[in-house]
Amino acid sequence: MRINLNQLSVIEILKLSKHIKGKCFLFSCLEEVAQEFTKIFYESFTTDSGKNPFVLVRFFNTCSYHNLPEDIRAYIQSEEQKKKPLPEDRYLTLMGTYGDREEWRSRKDSKNYQAFFLSDPQFHAKFPMFSAVFRQIGIEILSGSQLDMSILIKERHKQLSAFCVENAVGSNLIPKQSEFVEPFAIQSVFGFGGIYPTGNVYIIAIFSREKINKETASLFLSLNPVVKQITLPYVIREKIFNEYLPSGKNSKEESLGNLERFNENVVDNHRKYLIEKEVSDAIRVELEIANEHMIELAKELEKSNKNLQKEIVKRSYTEDALLESKRQLQSVLDNTTACIYIKDISGKYLLINKQFEKLFHITREQIKGKTDYDIFPQEMAEAFQKNDKKVLEANMPMEMEEIAPHDDGPHTYISIKFPLFTSQGVPYGICGISTDISQRKQMEIALKKGNEILEQSVVERTRKLEEQNIQLVKEFEKRKKIELALKESEKRFRVMFEQAAVGVALHEVKTDKFVIGNKKYCDIVGYTIDEMKEKKPGQITHPEDLPVKSDNMQKLIDGRIHEFTMEKRYFHKNGSIVWVNMTASPMWKAGEAPDFYMVIVRDITERKKAIESLVESNERIQLLLDSTGEGIYGIDANGLCTFVNASCINLLGYENAKQLIGKDLHNTIHHSHRDGTPFPIGECKVFQAFKKGESIHVADDIIWRADGTFFPVEYTSYPIKKDGSSWKRVGRF
Repeated sequence: MRINLNQLSVIEILKLSKHIKGKCFLFSCLEEVAQEFTKIFYESFTTDSGKNPFVLVRFFNTCSYHNLPEDIRAYIQSEEQKKKPLPEDRYLTLMGTYGDREEWRSRKDSKNYQAFFLSDPQFHAKFPMFSAVFRQIGIEILSGSQLDMSILIKERHKQLSAFCVENAVGSNLIPKQSEFVEPFAIQSVFGFGGIYPTGNVYIIAIFSREKINKETASLFLSLNPVVKQITLPYVIREKIFNEYLPSGKNSKEESLGNLERFNENVVDNHRKYLIEKEVSDAIRVELEIANEHMIELAKELEKSNKNLQKEIVKRSYTEDALLESKRQLQSVLDNTTACIYIKDISGKYLLINKQFEKLFHITREQIKGKTDYDIFPQEMAEAFQKNDKKVLEANMPMEMEEIAPHDDGPHTYISIKFPLFTSQGVPYGICGISTDISQRKQMEIALKKGNEILEQSVVERTRKLEEQNIQLVKEFEKRKKIELALKESEKRFRVMFEQAAVGVALHEVKTDKFVIGNKKYCDIVGYTIDEMKEKKPGQITHPEDLPVKSDNMQKLIDGRIHEFTMEKRYFHKNGSIVWVNMTASPMWKAGEAPDFYMVIVRDITERKKAIESLVESNERIQLLLDSTGEGIYGIDANGLCTFVNASCINLLGYENAKQLIGKDLHNTIHHSHRDGTPFPIGECKVFQAFKKGESIHVADDIIWRADGTFFPVEYTSYPIKKDGSSWKRVGRF
C-alpha cells in the first residue's frame, strides 16, 4: 500500500497497522520480523510529488551479551578492546534496517551500528534521543544526565514512548550532521519504542527528508502497540536471531510447526499466559491510542468547527446558513428570469436552470450530453458555438448579443459568458447568463425612428458603456475562487453568483434587511457588504420610488404576482443618484411562508441620462416649433403625419396633436378642391415633390379644417433626405 504523508490521517495509520499485521506473521525470529517491518515502513509512504519521504528506517532491541549471535559478539569485541564483555552486559542491538542505500538494507552490512553498550558513559552523547525514550519508559541509562525531554510526545501508557526532532539540521540531538544529516537532506527524525515483560526495550527510528512535526509524529503512536504485538512472542520465547534457530528449518511453514510444537511441548503455562496477557494488553493499548486519536481528531474537528462558526457568524452565516446559502443559490438559478447554463469545453451541456427548461422545452436531465446543434436551428447553434469559442480563447468573460428561438419568434438576448476553472486553474467549461432584451430592443428601434441623429449618440454611448462593462468584467476575473471547503457544485454556483455582471442581492422579507449580495451590487450602490448589512433597501432608495416598490412587494408577498420589474433610483454612498432596472423574485415556494426575496439590478444610469437628453432635445425643438405663428407639420414617406406645432393644430381647428399624428395628412387636410370635388393624391404637388425629392412653394391653395370648412393658404414643403433619397418632409403654411 502507498500512503501520502502530506495527507496522513488516523484512518491511514490504522490501515497500515492492519497491513503490517498481515505481513509480519509466521516468521522464524525477531530479526526477520524487524527486517520486514522496516522494509514495509520505508516502502509504504509517498509525497504529493510521488517521492519516498523517508531516507532510513531502523529497528533496535536490547539484548544481553550471552544472547547475541557470534557476528555481533565479534563486532563488540573489536570495538571494546579495553573491556571484556560480561554475559549479563546489555546492548542496544540493530535488528532490522531499510533505506535509500543498499548497505542500509541489511543488518550485517550496517557495520558501525551493530550494537551499543548501554552502560557506556558515551551512550547518551551518541544517542540522546534514545536516552530520552529510556527515561520516559522508566529505565535510567545514565543517572543524573541532562536530557532534552522536549522531543518526547506525551504518552500516558508507561510502557510506550515516542519522540520527534522537528528540525534535524543543526540539532545536537543528531550528532553526525556533516556525515549524514546534510548529505541526505534529513529534515526531521521521529520514532517510538517500548518495553517488554522481559525488561528488553525496542526502539524504531525514522529519518525523513520531509518536515515532520509532533502532531504528525503522534499519529504513528498507533503503530507502537502493533509492533509490540507482533514481536512479543519472539521475545518471550527468546527467538531473537536466525543464528540460534535449528538448522535446515527456516521456512515459514516449518517455523509455524516449530512454534506450534514449541507451544505444546516447551512453553510452560506461565509463558503462555504471559504472552496472551501482554498481547491482549498491547491490543488494548492499540485500541486506546486509536480511540485517543479519534477523540483528538473529534476535538480538532469540533475546534475547527467552532472556529468556522465564529468566522461564519462574523460574516452573518451559521452552519445552517451554509446549507441555506446553497439552497438560496439554487433558488437564484431557478427563480431568475435569465437563462443560466454551463457547458464543458466540447460544448456539451452540464447544467441549465428552470428558465432555460421553460423557454426551450427541455429538462436538465434530457439536455445532459447534448450540444447546441441538438437543441437549436443550425444557424443559431453555430453562432452560440462561435461565441463560446471566443470566450475560451480569450480566457476571460465576454458580453455579446445573441438570438434564440421562442414560441412567438426569435428573441434577442444579452449573454454574459465566462470560463470556469478547476482549482489548478485549468478551464473545464463555460458558464452563460443570458437576459432577454427583446422589449428593450423594440424601444431602441422606436427611438431610432423618432430621431436617428440622437440615436446614433445613444448607440455610441451604449458602446462605451459596453466597453466599460467588459473592462469591469475583466477586473472581476481577479476575484478569488470560492473556498474549497464547499462541494464542487456549490463552487460552481458561487462562481456564477460572484462573477455575474449584474447586481444580485438577497433580502429577508420579515426585516427587509440585506442578507447577501455580489460585488456588482455593492459597486452599483457604493457600499461594502458589511455596510449593506447595516442598512435596509428603503434607506438607499429614492423616496419617490418607495410607494411603487412597497406596493409591488406586498403583491409579491400576497402571491398576486410572481415577480416584478421596475426602474428605481438608489442613493450611492457618494451622494449621487444611480438609476437601475430592478427585478425582484421570491425565494419561497407556493404555500410556504415568505422568507427571502432576491433582486437583480442592472445599472441604467447612463442610458437614462441619454434618454433624458433625447426628451429634453425634443422638448426644445417642440418649443421652437410652437413659438412660431405659422403652421408647421412633418410627414414620412407614407404621407403619415409625424409632428405638428401648436399653430398648425389651432389653424386646422383640432384640439390636440394626437388627432393628427399618425394620420394620412393629404386625406385629412388636402382631400378636396374648393368646389368639393376629390383631390387625388397623385395630382398633389406635395406628393409629386416628395417623389422627386424637391422643394415646392404654392401661393394659392386651400386646406380643410376639422369642422369641414377650408381656408386659403400659401405653403412651402421641404424634403429631408437620407442616403440621397427623400426620407421625410416638412411643410409650413
